[in-house]
Amino acid sequence: MLYDRRGGLMFLDVTVTNTSAQMISGPLQLVLDGISSPDVTLANSDGQTSDGKDCLDLTDETDDGSLDPGESVVVRLYFVNPFRRRFTFELGVWGVLS
Repeated sequence: MLYDRRGGLMFLDVTVTNTSAQMISGPLQLVLDGISSPDVTLANSDGQTSDGKDCLDLTDETDDGSLDPGESVVVRLYFVNPFRRRFTFELGVWGVLS
């Protein structure tokens, strides 16, 4: 994870790859779960899931709104971490198997 001193944000590039044999269609979301520090927030969230988890919409990052088997997309996560403490989190991908 890198720190942008000018913007005061930590950022991380994440590669999402469809390792299944099926196409995953949209809406395709990268869901952030379980940030270990209550002081850390996701700065570039596109919204929240129905159960309140921050998420990024990956649908526009794909060529046709879906992720074919073997296809990948890269997205950058920006975190506000005012005390620059270590933290952990979990990621998940939500989509529709076709």
